[in-house]
Amino acid sequence: MASPSASELLKAQLVLEKAKLSKAQNKKKSRSKAAVPKAVNTSNKENEGITETKVEDAVSWAKNPEHTDQLLTIIEANERYRCTFGSAHGQGSAPTSGGLTVAKVAQKIAQELFPNSSVDNKKLGISVKNRVASIKKAYLAYKSKLGETGHGLIIDGKEDEIVEGTGIYNVHDKIRKKFKWYKRLHELLTASPVYDSSAVANSMTPLDLSILTSPSGAPQDAPAAACPDSDCDVPTQDPANIDPNTQASTTVPDPSLPSLSVPVIQRTPSLENAQALASPAPGSLKRKADLFQQLVDAHRTLSDARAESKRQRIELKEEKRMKLEQVRIEEAERQRKHEVDMMEKQMMLAQFKAGSAPLNSDTNSFGGFSSFEM
Repeated sequence: MASPSASELLKAQLVLEKAKLSKAQNKKKSRSKAAVPKAVNTSNKENEGITETKVEDAVSWAKNPEHTDQLLTIIEANERYRCTFGSAHGQGSAPTSGGLTVAKVAQKIAQELFPNSSVDNKKLGISVKNRVASIKKAYLAYKSKLGETGHGLIIDGKEDEIVEGTGIYNVHDKIRKKFKWYKRLHELLTASPVYDSSAVANSMTPLDLSILTSPSGAPQDAPAAACPDSDCDVPTQDPANIDPNTQASTTVPDPSLPSLSVPVIQRTPSLENAQALASPAPGSLKRKADLFQQLVDAHRTLSDARAESKRQRIELKEEKRMKLEQVRIEEAERQRKHEVDMMEKQMMLAQFKAGSAPLNSDTNSFGGFSSFEM
């Protein structure tokens, strides 16, 4: 295996340093995010389901619940107010808003609700309009959480039948503590032209059986009542219109004759029809089998892709490890050769300083001359 060049070594080291730096930066970011405290919402949230607004309200409805009581009382007592805010109207013809916009009607309600207030009437009107929208939205949110059964029990005054610990009980407990206007909102909205509660029912709601009876109230299968006077005579039957079969059926049979019983033919499904009904159509089975096979193939393909990706990651990791190990081995080999060369040079320098030349295998220590020449 060829040894990597210096540029390749530098690239490998650069990749490692970048990985370490990225890891350190990620840890630093996570610590900084954990150190930043979450923003605390200090606004009062009186009812669940009511969207908070950042605009400062002219009226503190949460601190003064009696304002909401008076607001509903004013709307309930005025037909125009009830119609304007989409609520139920009373008996008689439905009133109109008199050409006034919702904002103008809200300002008129604000004048009645806060007659001695120093706040601008337009701001009070906006606050009134927003409050009506908020409590209606809260009512619908609670009604949705209660479901048809829980809503019906509360409206029918059967709160004691709600089982403790259930979801309906928890929602009703919140209504009892935080939203005491639930029933009043129901009374305002049930007869509204834009609101239909006919589908709201529970297991205790009685069924309307009037559709099973005739318009007069008597069952459709009931026989006609007898006439109280002699004016209601039964018409005589025309002999020409008498059905001979009917006449024979009313005749007393002769006991001396054998009784003729007409066999009743009962149609039973054949074996083939029964099997056809019991077994699904081949096309349906084929479609299900194809769909199942597609799911199996998709799962197998996904599993193979994951296994291949994992294998490639392992091979890449092993290849990097082998390269680094080879670099370490070659570096150690170069270091060892360098040390051997340095030791040889030091020995030659020491011999030179001592005035002696290095010995060869075919000479002795006497200046290179053989002992036979002496």
